[in-house]
Amino acid sequence: MLKKREHHIKRLKRCSGLVLSLAVFSVYATPASYIGVVYPDQDLALSLGVSGIAQKVHVKPGTFVHAGDLLLELKNTEQQLEVARRLVLLNDQTEINSLQQRLAIIDEQYRSALRLFETTRSISRDELNQLKLEKITLEGRIEQLKLEKERQRIEHLLALEDLSARKLNAPVQGIIVQVEISAGEWVKPGEPIIKLVDISNTYVKLNLPDRLARRLQLNQTVDVQVDEAGQRQGVLTYIAPIADAASGLVELRISLDNTDQVIRPGSKAQVAF
Repeated sequence: MLKKREHHIKRLKRCSGLVLSLAVFSVYATPASYIGVVYPDQDLALSLGVSGIAQKVHVKPGTFVHAGDLLLELKNTEQQLEVARRLVLLNDQTEINSLQQRLAIIDEQYRSALRLFETTRSISRDELNQLKLEKITLEGRIEQLKLEKERQRIEHLLALEDLSARKLNAPVQGIIVQVEISAGEWVKPGEPIIKLVDISNTYVKLNLPDRLARRLQLNQTVDVQVDEAGQRQGVLTYIAPIADAASGLVELRISLDNTDQVIRPGSKAQVAF
């Protein structure tokens, strides 16, 4: 009777050990799901580097724009006039042309005087030197004017840059989601006035325990379940090199193609590892 009881106890221990092993295996074999949030690749708060009065706003929330499209422009009458003035100065070649014609005449006179001095001595050295000095003076003045033209060219470019700085263009294609300014209002430099997002490419940001993050590799494919958009296949593009000191979690980013624009940034996404 005692032997039967001991045998029964041994069987129970073996069964409980098997159940425990299966439970442990189930914990590690079953993929764990983690929740993340979808973000657009490009989420831009646009501003100008100069201040001024908004003359015209060319977009509104919901407008689709291409890279380079004009979004907003400040009043720029003064800057346009400055560009025109600089261009007039740059294109004025009157003095240079006059001096070059005069130099051509003086140069011919000097050559003739030099021949006479060397052959017949019918002209004095002082007269020859005077012509030579005038020739050198004209050449110096022409070079000075050429440098002045280069300075005027640079000033014209600066005026164009100042005019361009009063226009806000889209740096990428996307959709306008926010406009914080109206025509006639004052714009401050560096103050965000238009928000532009490009949702053709998105990414999921989520946090995982360090032990799990260490098993993952960059560029591996990951199945992602996105709210209202179904299952998508993404690519793991970022694993944070450091873990959060408080939670021990590591940030991950999974890139998702959204060419069809079905995924809405801000949505929740579920990822199983």
